[in-house]
Amino acid sequence: MLAGERINVAILETLIIKARAMIITYVTKYPEKEIEYYYNSYVEQYEYNMNYYSYMGYQFASLDEFVIAYLGLEEGADWKAETRESCKIDVAQNLAFHAIAQNEGIIITDADYQNSIQYYVDLYASRGYSYTAEQVEQGLGADFIKQHALFEKVNTMLVANCKVTYAE
Repeated sequence: MLAGERINVAILETLIIKARAMIITYVTKYPEKEIEYYYNSYVEQYEYNMNYYSYMGYQFASLDEFVIAYLGLEEGADWKAETRESCKIDVAQNLAFHAIAQNEGIIITDADYQNSIQYYVDLYASRGYSYTAEQVEQGLGADFIKQHALFEKVNTMLVANCKVTYAE
């Protein structure tokens, strides 16, 4: 890659997908508590989205019907199993990022934490919402914000220290 050359986003996304698959290959046991946490978060998100779409005039007979349509699955597919597989990816990624952070001595400072809050304040503002830092912190929770800050620092470290070679 030439100095100053930008990485094609599609290439980067492909690399991330491949890296996630590799991480899953190396995880031999998943902490069930973590799987349940992510699973419940997904279900809450699906319920919220179903309510939103219902408010917008779309009607679904059940959460099952909504989630299958929302995820673009075949009719009759087992969305719960699909969601559990997504949870495994999330947990494997989480384990990998925490292991990298520990091995590299990456810690979250107060500035990192505040930057993560500001990231979400700005993100919501770009979507037309006006939330204060305190509202974002209360709404997302300290654990989520710390996790985001950690992932950002690990991502930054990985990108800064990787050599990407791409050949068509």
